[in-house]
Amino acid sequence: RNLTHVASGILKLEKAESSVNLLNLQKEIEKLIKIYKPAHAGIEKLFFSKNQKTAFRVAEARGVLIATLTKYAIPLIELSPSEVKIAITGDGGASKKAVAKMVRLFVELPPKPLLDDVTDALAIAITISTITRYPQ
Repeated sequence: RNLTHVASGILKLEKAESSVNLLNLQKEIEKLIKIYKPAHAGIEKLFFSKNQKTAFRVAEARGVLIATLTKYAIPLIELSPSEVKIAITGDGGASKKAVAKMVRLFVELPPKPLLDDVTDALAIAITISTITRYPQ
């Protein structure tokens, strides 16, 4: 019934050609899968970005993540940012600050501030945990 924070962070990849970076991303994801053996995974639904270069990179990385999870038969649940915000705060338009505050109420975390990307990932993990524990 209680959620426990096991680990979180940001994958830091070497500056490299895009295809090499994608391969390195796959290797890092595979390491995490082997260490933590997740029963489920969550990912934010693709959004449209004003910056095409960033949007392409996000889409490529997302594709690597989806392919790697599929390779290891890990069920994947895709959520929109508003679905996560509703699950965590009850408000689909909640601010990042409100989401971060609620994430800390769900799981005990170190007192240091977390990067927004880490907080967002934890919010997705909490939402996935709730969805898989109490299916509709």
